[in-house]
Amino acid sequence: MSSPQDQYQQHQPAFLALPPELRNHIYDYIAYTSRNAVTLIHHSTFTAASPLSHVCRQLRWEYRPLHHAVSLANATSITIYNANFNTSELVLSLQRMPAPTLRIKRTLIFRIAITKSVSKPGVQTFVSQLATSVFWPPDLTMDSVQYRLIFDPAITDFNSHRLAFAGLAKRYRFHHCDAEQRVWEKIYWAFAETAEKVDGVSVREYASGVWRTREGGLRFI
Repeated sequence: MSSPQDQYQQHQPAFLALPPELRNHIYDYIAYTSRNAVTLIHHSTFTAASPLSHVCRQLRWEYRPLHHAVSLANATSITIYNANFNTSELVLSLQRMPAPTLRIKRTLIFRIAITKSVSKPGVQTFVSQLATSVFWPPDLTMDSVQYRLIFDPAITDFNSHRLAFAGLAKRYRFHHCDAEQRVWEKIYWAFAETAEKVDGVSVREYASGVWRTREGGLRFI
């Protein structure tokens, strides 16, 4: 009859059965080829948790220190949090981003939280700043940016946000600055997709300029 230790070794995953030195080489390769995602809030940074650290306790104990030691300069995916299209916070966040240590293609994600009424001039200023190349690190362009919009659950008058974005879309429809138009379209579609999850109005319906409210009425823009 086999001992508990023998049974454990028989059922041990093949990766954990590898010599520690070989596992360390694999950990190093993963850390520096996946370029761990980092979340950036203009005055502080922290490393996002790695999926590998959630596999089991041993992998977490062995890999997590190396994962967290990888600097922001090695990250290919960086998330910047912003609230209510705050332009000054955005500029500070971009200024904190170091140049990459290697020639890697970065993805930048702006995660924008909307916690109050949307200011149309504020959004336009935000778009205008993003369309200005002087604010971008040398290795990044506006085309490598993705947008995620989130909403405060306490917001009750969600229709006002829809009307604000629809009104801005109408203004930008006749805008002649290509750079600002590209930035705005990404923000608009990010809003429409997130808003659909909040109140059920489809992206296509909203883009048409006529949508049905929860109360059963219609909104026109």
